[in-house]
Amino acid sequence: SALEMDSAGRLWVGYFDHGLDIVEMNSKRITPVEDERIFCVNRIQRSRNGQQMAVATANGLVFFDAGLQQRQVLTRADGLIASHVTDLAPHGKGWVAATPAGLTFIDGGTRSLYAFHGLVNNHVYTVGADGNTLLAGTLGGLSVLRGEAVKSSTTTANSALKTNWITALAKVGSDWFAGTYGGGVQRCDAAGVWHTFDSMPANVVVNPNAIVGTAHGVYAGTLEHGLLVWDKTRQSWRTIRNGLPSSNVTAILYHDNRLYLGTDNGLVTVPESVLGL
Repeated sequence: SALEMDSAGRLWVGYFDHGLDIVEMNSKRITPVEDERIFCVNRIQRSRNGQQMAVATANGLVFFDAGLQQRQVLTRADGLIASHVTDLAPHGKGWVAATPAGLTFIDGGTRSLYAFHGLVNNHVYTVGADGNTLLAGTLGGLSVLRGEAVKSSTTTANSALKTNWITALAKVGSDWFAGTYGGGVQRCDAAGVWHTFDSMPANVVVNPNAIVGTAHGVYAGTLEHGLLVWDKTRQSWRTIRNGLPSSNVTAILYHDNRLYLGTDNGLVTVPESVLGL
């Protein structure tokens, strides 16, 4: 359900139905981590300085130091708006956490924001940060924030967005690519205009946070269609199922010219060059 590489080159693998494994890539030695907090992992993120790993779970947010020790645990009792953390991203001098109850900003203290403050929907599935700009993909559309203030929101009612349920976000150049539940991937340009793709298959469900952009393309993990691949040169999408352990691709990581693809039946790695981009 989640993949990340730490500054020491260790692969962190999170699971829906367990905790996480920390894999030494050279020796393939695996260190399992599972407890009352590290269970049902939704997202793993490395801090900007590489000295911290943050693990978002259904039971809270856990910060690890470079020595793989748990240094801080945050739950609703510690200031999160909800203990179930669906996504997180570095933001400002700290982090922003997405939850089913809204957003919590963490930078020594905690401050939360939800529909009362203008968020289009409380149930936030994914966040994307770019400088002072923050995008929050929710069950009810997309909100754009500057700092910690909502500046605009888009839904199917006021834009060309095909479905309100936003599950994944990736910044590619000046554009944002948004994965949705049932509407595949759409592109939002720098002017805030939404674009669809004629080559996108119908009724595609993009899994939570399973999207990544590279210099050559965009990759999205889907519930039933395998891996979606956007070829920037050909300006078209195609689907890949052959060679995957499952057509349900639940997590994607791009590192050192390789794609790491998590599925509900295991993990596969592939050089990006093999995909013909």
